Amino acid sequence: ISVSSESHIEMADCISQRGVRLRFNSTANLTRSVIEGSPVSLFDNCAIEVDSCDFNMADVQIGVQCTGTIKNSTFNGLGVSVSQASLLEVLNSEFTGGQFEVWPGRPYSDGAIIATHNSFVTLVQCLITDCTVEGNGGAVVSVENSDIAVVNCTIVGNTATGNGGGVFADSGAVQLMNTIVRDNG
Repeated sequence: ISVSSESHIEMADCISQRGVRLRFNSTANLTRSVIEGSPVSLFDNCAIEVDSCDFNMADVQIGVQCTGTIKNSTFNGLGVSVSQASLLEVLNSEFTGGQFEVWPGRPYSDGAIIATHNSFVTLVQCLITDCTVEGNGGAVVSVENSDIAVVNCTIVGNTATGNGGGVFADSGAVQLMNTIVRDNG
């Protein structure tokens, strides 16, 4: 599904194996749907609302001044990346079993949640577990002047071969409030 140039899409009770792509001031509402194998990506001033969706080996990529809210959703195998002055709020969602790798030339991985290039992410009442990475940053990654606020979440059982199996920050900030971070390596 591809939406471009100030368009809008409503997707409810659907299965998408080709992902969703938003460009140039477009918006989307995804409800009670399953996204498999291909990403949901937003670029260039787009906005998305996601409620009660399952992402199976499909990630969400948000970039270039986009905004979004994800709530009551599950991510099995991949996660969310937020970049280039974008904002995202994630509520009551689960991230499990992600396996991430470091991109060439970067000192960190994507992790289950990553904020880069002056972005901001808020996680509230989320579970991040059993994510692994070859390198730095298995679960929550904040780099390149970005911030992540983690409130009432549980981050357990994540691993990195480098630093920060649970939380990794490099030229970024992570605020942990009433959050459990344990058994990460």
